[in-house]
Amino acid sequence: MLPDEEGRELMRDLSNSTPKDAAGYIERGEAFNIEGQHEEALEAFEQALKLDPQSAPAFAGQGHALSSLLRYEEALKAYERSIKLDPNDAPIYVYKGVALLNLERYKEALADADRALMIDPDLAVAHTVRGSALVYLDRVEDGLVSLERAVTLDPDDVITYIGKAAALTTLERHEEVVATYDHVLLLDPESARAYVGKGDALMNLERHAEALAAYEEAITLDPKDAESYTRKGDALRELNRDEEALSAYDQAIELDPTNGMIYIAKGLSLSNLQRFDELAAVWQKALELGFM
Repeated sequence: MLPDEEGRELMRDLSNSTPKDAAGYIERGEAFNIEGQHEEALEAFEQALKLDPQSAPAFAGQGHALSSLLRYEEALKAYERSIKLDPNDAPIYVYKGVALLNLERYKEALADADRALMIDPDLAVAHTVRGSALVYLDRVEDGLVSLERAVTLDPDDVITYIGKAAALTTLERHEEVVATYDHVLLLDPESARAYVGKGDALMNLERHAEALAAYEEAITLDPKDAESYTRKGDALRELNRDEEALSAYDQAIELDPTNGMIYIAKGLSLSNLQRFDELAAVWQKALELGFM
């Protein structure tokens, strides 16, 4: 949860202060992390570790900053140092598990989630990581059980609901996917990602007009997302509105000109319109991009 204005002011004060000890640098690093200034956070945690080389919180904060910078291998090392110093801190296993998920090391992520749950069986985010790892390992039904447990423990966590929707999609339970994304949108009405996911589920149910409306909501919220325009084009094509679909695909191409799948989708609408000269040029472009 983002801090309120008073909390943000406190964070700014901490990030601008000059600490006197390791604890002060840790607070400063945490403030920088919350403000999204992760390089500065790393510097603060380095200073903390110079003063206290055995500080588990400093290594943990370092891991958070590195993960935010997508430096997952380095984050793992920081989390491992933190765990070595404080092996009973359940959330650190979860953070390590998230880094492992991002590195596609799903069995290891599952093991770390299980370690966290041995320490704290009711840690919702550990169930989320466990469920996500199981889904990636093609144990989708088991993963869904863990994700359901997570939302029971923390019914306001949007990320867990999105993970649940992904599992339900794999199981082709599309009506439940729509309901899950509707719940996400109650929690976060400005989630473009949720509208795209809902639209995809509606497409799978062949409810194309409703899917189109969902994609248009996503575009309103995030007009720079090429995927939403592509999905909008697909919905329009299914509704036999190919001229409008071409416009949507052109907007997608403008945003992501090296994505050959958009050219292929555009080609389908050109084929429907029997504009074969243009179709040949579009599919040639997809071929050049390695998508055919």
